[in-house]
Amino acid sequence: MAKENPMKQMKKKMYMDKYIYSGKHWSELKFYDHMMTDALIKHVLGISRYGMSDAGEVFEVMGQMKSADEKDWALAWGGMAERLKRNAAASESNGKNVSASSAYLRAASYYRFALASFSDADDPIIEEYTRESISCYRKYLGLSGYPGEVIEIPYENTVLSGYFYRSPVAGEKAPLMILTPGRDTLGEDTVWVYDEALKRGIHCIVVEGPGQGAVLRLKKIPFRKDWEKVVSPIIDYAVGISGIDMDRIALMGISFGGYLVPRAAAFEKRIKLCIANPGNISWGKSIGSALEMARKMPKALRPAMVDGLVGDYAWKHGVENNIDAVIGELERYDNSDRRDIMYSIGKNIGILNRQFNIFLNRELAGTELNATEFMYIGYLYQNDGIMQDELAKEFLVDRAAITRTLKNMEEKGFVDRVRSREDGRERRIYLTEKARGYEKLAESIQKKYIEAAGDMLDGQKQQEIEETVSFMVGMIKNINQNLKEG
Repeated sequence: MAKENPMKQMKKKMYMDKYIYSGKHWSELKFYDHMMTDALIKHVLGISRYGMSDAGEVFEVMGQMKSADEKDWALAWGGMAERLKRNAAASESNGKNVSASSAYLRAASYYRFALASFSDADDPIIEEYTRESISCYRKYLGLSGYPGEVIEIPYENTVLSGYFYRSPVAGEKAPLMILTPGRDTLGEDTVWVYDEALKRGIHCIVVEGPGQGAVLRLKKIPFRKDWEKVVSPIIDYAVGISGIDMDRIALMGISFGGYLVPRAAAFEKRIKLCIANPGNISWGKSIGSALEMARKMPKALRPAMVDGLVGDYAWKHGVENNIDAVIGELERYDNSDRRDIMYSIGKNIGILNRQFNIFLNRELAGTELNATEFMYIGYLYQNDGIMQDELAKEFLVDRAAITRTLKNMEEKGFVDRVRSREDGRERRIYLTEKARGYEKLAESIQKKYIEAAGDMLDGQKQQEIEETVSFMVGMIKNINQNLKEG
């Protein structure tokens, strides 16, 4: 069944006067024509359950807002935040910490929402509201007793500020969840995750990375696609926090964060659980294709929101503010190329292995050796007397399999398995004179294989060859480690 056009779906959404008694669902209720603005209102209402907003204040802001223009939006929310900050300060000075902390928390939220749909990077209210939001939230933490503390993660030539939330019901060692927010909401807005996690005995770290929150607005650092470079320093920092079980580290990404975190988990092996909400292997492709359609339209006919969207992406991703530059940048945010590359590597390694075994078995026809036995003999020429377990580790085979193969080779007179003097339970493997007699054949086979491979290695720098071998060895080790852990 064909999917319905998104524009038609938008037209089906309804305003309050038609929503009441309609039998429709809340997601169909529409506050604003602009999709992002409408979503933000629903979000700010949603976090009222955590005391981060108040429905009456939200509707007051909506009523007092002069227009849906982003500057009017920002000033309306900033005005409410300023009023609450003054009330909080008055309560604090009178020793009314509960009232003060509550007002500071809501003020922090409204300062954040003032900037959630604001993309004029040169407007001074960006820095002003960002600093006010941080200040109000930290005052809330100090007065409320909520189990959060400020942390600073060393990151390249700066630091990433965030919060560590310690679960009050956790055991001596408890799991840790690291939260990555999205493009448009900030770290504190993930409260619906970290607050619930704390109740379940899970500690949390929330850090805004490049392109997000204060890192973008105060440090001017745009997004980067290699998110593992952001996550690894966070885990390094977590090592020094007491009460964290480093064998139970989870990483969760929300919205655009759901695209960023799978790549981080692919590189950072200390992550044991990755939650992508929603999972998206090619964020850039999905957004870029929509912008590509808009680019083909005459500029006068483009929806008004397109220019705002392009400007927002240009700012957060650090590229020139035009649709071509943004589409080009978004093309980089595609993890499917890694999936395709890894599939191609795996497929071709499999083909190479099969061809090598066919070649060896053909050359070994008429002898008593098969390809696997011949490989072991070739290794033993340089490592005679090696422990059986060490040989198994070298070829990544289990103890039972290598025992069967070596026992068969011993019966055919190619090796002697001698009990180790150091440990009688272990055996050392020695080649017999019969096996030594195959050394010239081994040299001949090696020469033929190099000739069969043609001129592939000719002209290649030694460093390139060594790097290729190193990559393959590392890949084998990683896969083997994951198989053991899985």
